[in-house]
Amino acid sequence: DGCTQAGFRGVNVTYPFKEEVMRHVAIADPVQAAIGSCNTVVFGMPASSGANTDFSGFIKAFRETFRSASPGRVAIAGAGGVGKAIAFALGVLKADHLAIYDTDAGKVEALRAALKTCFPALPTRAPSSIDAAMEEAEGLLNCTPHGMDRIGGSAFPAERLDGSVWAFDAVYTPVETAFVQAARQAGLATMTGYE
Repeated sequence: DGCTQAGFRGVNVTYPFKEEVMRHVAIADPVQAAIGSCNTVVFGMPASSGANTDFSGFIKAFRETFRSASPGRVAIAGAGGVGKAIAFALGVLKADHLAIYDTDAGKVEALRAALKTCFPALPTRAPSSIDAAMEEAEGLLNCTPHGMDRIGGSAFPAERLDGSVWAFDAVYTPVETAFVQAARQAGLATMTGYE
């Protein structure tokens, strides 16, 4: 309300408000609405509209980077706001299978249930460790804060990257995270958070 009254045309929304803002916006796309997380608001009459550009941006970047390739079997680290958006994007891109790992098992189960509403044929599982998630994964996706400036690290053990085909890191500060660098060294095709 304050942004509308101040004359803003739109705003970017980030943690911890991506889910809370959903009560204040209309989202036309049913898939984006099912994500339950909004990071872009455009103010208008009669209602403000919301979108999730983590979702749409990932789809666009994946298609530009990998063309018509299928995501295949994917391991996702992180089931928070970004993880949700990317998991739904992978549904649109027709991934074969999602192994979703988060230290909060409740978040994983909530995400799996939400995915079923839009992609009932997409197989998912909730492995008990990141190592178990990586088993048979062609794609490895970091949707956690690991790798960010002042946090560092990697959600995926560098010694386990062999055997996968591609990697994505949602982190974009810095663009060249430890995970992206290790994935390149292991011969994986990479897509960074910058894309």
